[in-house]
This record gives sequence, C-alpha cells and structure tokens, in this order.
Amino acid sequence: MIDSQAQHPPSTSPDSAASRASALRALNFYLDVVLDWGPERISEKFEKIEQLVATLGEQTLPPQTCFALYFYYVQVGELSAAKRMLEKLEAYPDWREDALLEEAELERKLIGLPPDIEK
Repeated sequence: MIDSQAQHPPSTSPDSAASRASALRALNFYLDVVLDWGPERISEKFEKIEQLVATLGEQTLPPQTCFALYFYYVQVGELSAAKRMLEKLEAYPDWREDALLEEAELERKLIGLPPDIEK
C-alpha cells in the first residue's frame, strides 16, 4: 500500500489543498456577511475570522481577500492590520491604485482629518 502523503509534500497534498480552499471560502463568506452589516454593527473582532486568518496565514491570502480584510480591520479599529493589508495589495499591479487611494484615506483617519470628499 502506498502512503498518499508520501506522494505529495504536506503543503501540496490533495487533502491540504482542499482544506485550504475550504478555509478560504469560509473566510470570504464570513467577511462578506460581516461587511454587509455595516460599521455601526461591527465594533469588535470576530473570532472565526481571526481563526481563519491565523490558519491560512496573511502572507498567502489572495488580493480580493486582503481587500475585504482591510475594510474589516478598519471597522474593528485594527488600523495597523489594515495598513498591512494595503501594503500587501500594493505588490499587485491591478490592485496598487486602489490600495494607494485607501492608504491615503487611512492616513487621514490616523491623523484625525475628515475623509477626502474629492475622490
């Protein structure tokens, strides 16, 4: 009998790839639900989102998820985590412009200026 784990390194085994894809779908689902609630209903971190981010690792998340996490972190007041997500997005050419615009807004929040209404 051949051990299926011996055929694939742990990070690329079919089971871990399927498990990762499932965790990523769950994270995106939770982010969609939480962000749909709006900022008035979000005042603290959600344990399930935090667990999924820890399980998947921030460095491996796709840009769409990072952008959703940026908005989530802003809404829960984790501005350093929000900034990390924007910095990650700046590495993607298709996301760079949006990330830079959001980063300017985040900087305004950090120093206490009103939002830039001339977008």
